[in-house]
Amino acid sequence: MRKVMLAIAVCLLAAPACATTGQSGAPITGDEGFDYQTYCRNLSKAKGGDYQIEESCLIQEMQARRIMSTMQVPAETAQKCKKIAQDAGGSYQVMEQCIQKELEDKGK
Repeated sequence: MRKVMLAIAVCLLAAPACATTGQSGAPITGDEGFDYQTYCRNLSKAKGGDYQIEESCLIQEMQARRIMSTMQVPAETAQKCKKIAQDAGGSYQVMEQCIQKELEDKGK
């Protein structure tokens, strides 16, 4: 199981990040400089140190990073969500979910 999860993680990392720009010219590259490995390690430790939690977190972080690399996001939204994600410990998942929610709210 662990080997399968690591293979998935490697495949996700190898996916090319394609930078796009939002209406205001904010680049969303999926490489916002978060230390997601430390974030996942700390999350795992907080939940008892289970390696499966850490590996699952890493996979989800890489998926969120890849998803963000395809998004077009207004500069204001990108900056707001990056700050929220940094405050949460540096998580691509948090940033991606924030962006999704912000775009959904603006679409209403």
